[in-house]
Amino acid sequence: MQRVLFVVAAVAALLVIAACSDCDCPDVPPAEPKASAIVKPDADALEISLLSESELEASLRSFPGGAPPSVTVEGSSIVYSGDMHPEGYDTLVRLAAQGGLTELVISSLGGEVYWGMKIGEIVYKNGWDVRVRGLCFSSCANYIFPAGRNKVIESGGIVGWHGSARQSQFFAEQQGTSSRQQIIDSLFFALQEGAGDLTQEEINEAIVSNIALVETRIRLEAAYYENIGVNADISVYGFLPQHFATAAAAGGWTFTLADMAKFGLDGIVYEGSDAYPSDRARALLSLVLIEVDDR
Repeated sequence: MQRVLFVVAAVAALLVIAACSDCDCPDVPPAEPKASAIVKPDADALEISLLSESELEASLRSFPGGAPPSVTVEGSSIVYSGDMHPEGYDTLVRLAAQGGLTELVISSLGGEVYWGMKIGEIVYKNGWDVRVRGLCFSSCANYIFPAGRNKVIESGGIVGWHGSARQSQFFAEQQGTSSRQQIIDSLFFALQEGAGDLTQEEINEAIVSNIALVETRIRLEAAYYENIGVNADISVYGFLPQHFATAAAAGGWTFTLADMAKFGLDGIVYEGSDAYPSDRARALLSLVLIEVDDR
């Protein structure tokens, strides 16, 4: 079991953005059956149960990934710099319990989607404002920025998206297949190449575990957006056929403030004297500016 869990952690980056980094789905070469008679599982034949949130959290805490963020308090503001991380979340839980805080100042390139949602829940529950200092990308844009009561982007700052927990499902729908099948195709090839001594049972277990992780995140994400009153399409809008090529080439996208409001993000203020997104901001992250023309 421990060996399978290790393999699951090692190959999970192929599937989740986690956030994510939330990235484009890679083209995966077709898997060739090996002489050992290991076969690719049938998506419809696998028995898959979603995880409880406590099970997901325990799994992610066992493989936290990345460096903990810097979290400090300045007056009534929390200054958070770094990735979405369990230590960052735990610190915010402790600080929120002390009271007297009104704002989260954040600079982040993203990180694991679950911790992004959990931190966003703290922001939303406590009615904190969110102030973007520099970059708010990926999970920060997906979950932290939309959760703010008021949302401030400092001069030269930028908020950018490039996918979410839902992206595997979204891509699959666009391609007329299922996210489970895409996960199986990707993982089966990776497991054969990277861990050729695994048995059929262990390969099936690793695939089932990853599907459960992905689909549990998707379920939690849908509930999260519903709770904060934001349209989840904001996190995958750049993957629509009319935008995909330019968004993928740029590594992500942003919107005007007026277009952000079309997804339910209100109360946004940009403090720069120039228009958002500024040239200085787009030099930090080379994102395409997408016009929302169908909402």
